[in-house]
Amino acid sequence: MPGCWRRYYERWRQATREHLDPALIELLPELAKLVPPAQVIDKSRYSAFALTNLSQHLAARSADALIVTGAETDVCVLATVALAPAGATPAQAALRWVIQQPGVSTVIPGARNAVQAEQNAAAAALPPFSDADLAAIADLYDRRIRAQVHDRW
Repeated sequence: MPGCWRRYYERWRQATREHLDPALIELLPELAKLVPPAQVIDKSRYSAFALTNLSQHLAARSADALIVTGAETDVCVLATVALAPAGATPAQAALRWVIQQPGVSTVIPGARNAVQAEQNAAAAALPPFSDADLAAIADLYDRRIRAQVHDRW
């Protein structure tokens, strides 16, 4: 399996769709009765909206609700929900978060090419994160990241 998740899937192959009991990845009956048969949209980023056709898929079906589930709720599910309204990339969301911090007046991100610079600049036009999103991000940082990096600031 190519990509950045290769080592994960090689080490925990039993957690892949090919090895899991299908009943473990089906929606609960209470949720399944609310939806038509689902379409699988493979993703290569944390957010299901980044570099996929999910937004177009939902728009074509006039979807007015979305059930987001996953095994890593505080990574992929959070990224999908937090980035959903704007269709932002994780890098854009990170820049939007920095812009929103008290006392920050200017953000000067690096870029490897013109497209990346344009994407970075587009982060300023994203809607601000809600208080609930900010609390979820802070909780994720506290639980998963703080111990590894916080003493370096």
